[in-house]
Amino acid sequence: MDKELSIKSIFSLLLKKIKYIIAITFMLSICLAGIRSVFVAPVYKSTVDLVLSPKVADGQQLNLNQLQTNEKLIKTYENIIFSDNILNRVNSIVDTNYTNDDLRSKIKLITVAESQTFGISVEDNSPETAANLANIVADVFQQNIDGYYSANINIKVISTAKPSNEKISPIFIKDFVFGTLLGLVVSIFSILFFEYFRRTITNKQALEQFKWKDFGSINLNDTYDSDLKQKIGHEKTIQTLENIEGIQSKLRVQLNDSKVKTFMISSTSDSLEQPLFTYLIAKSFAESGKKTIIVDANPHNLTLNNLNIQERKIKNLSIITITTQSEIFSSIFNSNTLEDIMEKLNSNFDIVIFNGSPLIGSPEGQILATKIKNVVVIFKKEFTKFEEIAETNKFFNDFNITVLGYVFEEEDKK
Repeated sequence: MDKELSIKSIFSLLLKKIKYIIAITFMLSICLAGIRSVFVAPVYKSTVDLVLSPKVADGQQLNLNQLQTNEKLIKTYENIIFSDNILNRVNSIVDTNYTNDDLRSKIKLITVAESQTFGISVEDNSPETAANLANIVADVFQQNIDGYYSANINIKVISTAKPSNEKISPIFIKDFVFGTLLGLVVSIFSILFFEYFRRTITNKQALEQFKWKDFGSINLNDTYDSDLKQKIGHEKTIQTLENIEGIQSKLRVQLNDSKVKTFMISSTSDSLEQPLFTYLIAKSFAESGKKTIIVDANPHNLTLNNLNIQERKIKNLSIITITTQSEIFSSIFNSNTLEDIMEKLNSNFDIVIFNGSPLIGSPEGQILATKIKNVVVIFKKEFTKFEEIAETNKFFNDFNITVLGYVFEEEDKK
């Protein structure tokens, strides 16, 4: 199987999964923003604004070199502010349990390009503590700078820090936007990841290599009423029944060419839709004038009984239901009398359809297939696995079973 994804197929896939992408994106954005708003403590910021003021003698003018030197000093001052000596003095003044590392994570130096002004900001869960810490850091820095760096520089406070009740984090709208971006990345990545490593078929290309006859596609659901009108709309009902007629016509040609009138309908694994398909095909043969019988030989799935075929009294259509307790079941699966049963059915009916158990993981289905020899297989989109197809093909080859054709069941787009 070819697993390379082209740009066109990627866009087509993402467009097809747009509801999934929107749902995941919306859920992540709401959850992230909501959780942070409820469980994350708010953070507030306060800033002290300072300016470098060069010391100049009376009548002396400040030159350009001094200004550029003062700008470069701001970086040096940042290292001094974050030093343990300064932070130890700050901790000796403030009434908190913060370590020096805690303070370093809270303090930020704000610089302005080509300017001698800078700011010391502090972030904290309390607006009062943030303002108090910012002012104390600025005071301790002013008082001790000369002891660290000897220069003709004065550092003056332009404005002191004041408590601000406007939190800087978490902000719902920012978290929502971040969650949206995260949701888009997660949903798109997961779609592409699972598509690349997908184990189930999504189209008929996986079946082309086996050279089986394609009877066509059909879209079934799990509503078992005769006209399919309970769960799907009128237009969809017409399309489904038209597809059944097309499949029946192709199957009839294949039966005539093979001179066969007894065959088995099965799938790779148990499917609720298979009995409905069997019934509709049998009903189509009956309505075309063929005396038809369904032998329900799937003892594990009694869904076909729910159709009440006998009570419907459809002209030319009969049914035999096999259970594990019935004598017919014992005859078919535990002895060699199936040939006699088929001969009797063939002498009384134009078309004999066995509704079989799955071909994978079902001994009854495989035994029946080896005795009937003619099979119509249903492969379901997004459900049938690649390895199931390969295993089924090997089974057919090993026991010389003829595949009359296959039906590709599309997913039900409601």
